[in-house]
Order: sequence, then C-alpha cells, then structure tokens
Amino acid sequence: MNGPRITIAGAGNIGCFIGGLLVHAGFDVRFLARPPVVEAINEHGLHLTDFGGLDLRLTDVEVLDDEEQAL
Repeated sequence: MNGPRITIAGAGNIGCFIGGLLVHAGFDVRFLARPPVVEAINEHGLHLTDFGGLDLRLTDVEVLDDEEQAL
C-alpha cells in the first residue's frame, strides 16, 4: 500500500468506482456505505466495468457501515 488511508464516505456508484480504481492502483482505501451496499460488496466483491472495456473484480475490499470504524 502506498500513501495515506483513504476513506470514501457515502460510497455509492461513483464512490465505489473511483475507490475501486484506487484499490486496484494499490492505495489503502476504506468504503463507508449503507448496510445494503456493505452486504452486497461483502457477498459479491466489487465489480468495476466501463465502456472502454475495463472489467475488474475486487474481493479484498474493506467496506463498513459504521462511521467510527471507518475514520
């Protein structure tokens, strides 16, 4: 991991995409999200795609729904 820990607060579509790219690049990223998002990512991982052909599956993602733990 390089650099400081990054917390993506309110991780929705855009936050998960950008945070996922940062995770893939080697940054230490935590996601703070609502419980349904936390459950989905914990169960299925984070799958990033784009129109340019990007297709990444990230399974080692730290996602939390508790603000105190995320900071």
